[in-house]
Formats: sequence, C-alpha cells, structure tokens
Amino acid sequence: MENLQQLWQYQQVDMELDAYKRKIQDTPTRKQLVKLKRFMQNSQGKISDAESKAVVKQNALTELNAQSKKLMEEMEEVSKDIGYYSECDDSELDQKLVQELVKNSEKISDAATHVRAEIAKIREEILQTDKLIREILLKMRTAKAEYDQLKVQYDKEVAAGSGELKELEEKLEQAGQGISGEVLDEYRRIKGIRPTPVAVLRDNRCDGCKIQLPSGVASSVANSDKLVH
Repeated sequence: MENLQQLWQYQQVDMELDAYKRKIQDTPTRKQLVKLKRFMQNSQGKISDAESKAVVKQNALTELNAQSKKLMEEMEEVSKDIGYYSECDDSELDQKLVQELVKNSEKISDAATHVRAEIAKIREEILQTDKLIREILLKMRTAKAEYDQLKVQYDKEVAAGSGELKELEEKLEQAGQGISGEVLDEYRRIKGIRPTPVAVLRDNRCDGCKIQLPSGVASSVANSDKLVH
C-alpha cells in the first residue's frame, strides 16, 4: 500500500527544486549568454552561406575570364583578316566576305563588352561578400569576448547557488525514500507530460487537469488509499 501523503510531499519538494532550477536559469546573465550564443550561431550560418555563394561567384568569374580570353583570341584573328584585306585592291576584295568579317568583328566586340561588364559586376559582388564576412567576424569576436566574460560571472553565480541546489536534491532524495521505484518511475513518466503528476480530487474534479470525473470513478478514487491514474 503506497503512502499517498508521502508521494504528495515528494512532489512538493520536487516542485521546489524545479522552481529553484528555473530561478538559476532565469538570471539576466544566463539570458544574455543564451542571446550571445544564438547570435554567434546565426552569424556562423551567415558566414557559411556567404562563403558558399562566394565559391559560386568565383567559379562564374573563372568561366567568364576563360570566355573573355577566347573572345580576345577570336578578335585577334578577325583583326588579322581585316588587316590583310585592307591592303588589297578593291578589285581583289570579296565584298560579301569583307561584310561577314566586319559583322563578325562587331559581334565579337559586343560579346566581349558584355563579358567584361559581367566580370566587373561579379568582382564587385565578391568584394562586397568579403566585406560582409569581415564585418560579421568582427561582430562575432566582440560577442565572443563578451560571452567569455559573462560566462565567468555566470559560473560564479551558479557556484554561489550550488549549496542550496544540493540541499534541495538531497531533500528530494530523502522524500523519495519509502516510495517504490515503480511508483517513482510512473511519477517521472507523467511529469514528462504534466508538471504536476500528483493531483487531489475536489468535488469530483481532478485538481490537476480540471476534468470532471464520472461519479463512479470519483467514488473509486475517494475511497482508495492507492495512487489512481
């Protein structure tokens, strides 16, 4: 037969311990530590994202540089041909061929202009990405320095309250003596769902979940000296 009063007292101590743990965790120092840690994690994510984009842009820049080089080579060949035909007599010229050379030269020139513009654009984007990464790293270093300083302060606060925490843990252990392991396991299981596993019955209503119980169930609970769930 379980001592329901003892289990009730165990829960009171357990709630007291939980409240003290929340008090330790709810300090301004810890809140700021959590905020700084989250900021650094988010910043690291931004850096990773920026670096990935920078790699894509660098690859695109390499491709554009290769295109630019190829266009320059093509333009050089066309220029040689145009130079050759410019020295010929008009009677020796193939007007259709000359027109094709001029048209091809203009096409290559337009393509080269476009590629140079894209190269300039991507280079500027890479510079801006590098600048962004440096700014984020600077803010992260500042945040890390503040975090390290606050961590020392928080550790002191925790150490200062460790005595009371230990006392409450010992008090809970003592309160659990005499309660079977099976009941305590069930208590902890329910606590994972509800903060107060043990509740009293008041006017046929569970004082924990506030549900009105059928009269038969309420009568069974009221007349039992065992834990009912």
